[in-house]
Amino acid sequence: MSLDSSPEEPGSDVPLPTDPNKRRSVLMAAAEMKLVFMEDKQRRFLFDSLIGAGENGLACKITQLSQGNKPERQFVVKQAIGRERDASMDHEIAILKRLRGMRHIVQINDIMNMPLLLYNKKQTLVLEYLPNGTLWNFILRAIKADRPLPNRLLWRLFSCLLRFVIALAWPDNNPQEILLWDVPMSGLVHNDMHLNNVMIGELDDDEHRLAPILKLIDFGLAVEGAKGQMLLESSPAIASNINVIGKVMHALATGIPGYPGSGNTRTLTINLFGESMTLETNGSQLAGGSFPWVDDVLRNTIMWCLGTQWRALPSLDKLAAIVDGQLALRTAESYRGTPAEAAESDEAVFRYSTEVLLQPPPDFLDASPPPTLFSEMDYDMD
Repeated sequence: MSLDSSPEEPGSDVPLPTDPNKRRSVLMAAAEMKLVFMEDKQRRFLFDSLIGAGENGLACKITQLSQGNKPERQFVVKQAIGRERDASMDHEIAILKRLRGMRHIVQINDIMNMPLLLYNKKQTLVLEYLPNGTLWNFILRAIKADRPLPNRLLWRLFSCLLRFVIALAWPDNNPQEILLWDVPMSGLVHNDMHLNNVMIGELDDDEHRLAPILKLIDFGLAVEGAKGQMLLESSPAIASNINVIGKVMHALATGIPGYPGSGNTRTLTINLFGESMTLETNGSQLAGGSFPWVDDVLRNTIMWCLGTQWRALPSLDKLAAIVDGQLALRTAESYRGTPAEAAESDEAVFRYSTEVLLQPPPDFLDASPPPTLFSEMDYDMD
């Protein structure tokens, strides 16, 4: 996208607010941001493009240049639009500072002498750049390619989502994102964890060797409720976050980019490790032999997370035991003789990641975001 001193329509890859006035505000803010970088006499930074916009602000990709005028690194600058939005940005910055060092949470970048911070009075947040797009765009790519996700890839993505919940449970003192048995949990709820707020990172040589890391973004609507519960105690906040990652997993497992709500509510009996439980769940689309490539433990765990009564959901320690245990135990041999067999080898999972998951979106297949997960919460919190 090219921006001069006047607002200019970006490419079709950037979803903009539908309201004409808000749309113009976004474009004007992007043009103003570009102008600040253009007027930097030292030419240390390059305004690349507007990459995201919403009701409250915009996000732009910036390249930092080396002394030889070569690209050194990229980052994202996020700005609020309008003074009334500054409070939301302040809130997001405060939350992200508490989550510093968490691998599965987008991180604040400290950029020295950036002209936007020196000369622009708008509230500004500088974040790491994640080039591989969102889960929303990935799911649409997978649907278009007619390629269901391998189970061993689903378990790896489930593990990343579980780390979101753990990070939110202990935001101030848990950079390893592990269960802390002797430390009280926070009441922090993300409150906006839809598929466009889960970003795809990169592969590494460790736990993300076959599937890239996922990172949670956009904490402007995060809320903190009752806190102080220990890990083995019931917590509505933890249950809310678990329910949300269940909805994300439902979308990944079924290829249905919407989210299950009350129209899918049924009372079902599910079986896990020889034990049966009966619960009301919004995950009934996974029941009855549908989506035969999804393994039974994964299917039943997702349906459990989608229970409508928060006290009936898996506790964080039980969910971690299931996800981490299955991640360790589920080898390609586990799927021999099943409909999923051909897709479950290390080579097949890695190939899926590189061919479908790790693809920077050339354009948004659908610019409209999915509904916020919490808009369809059907909890009875009594």
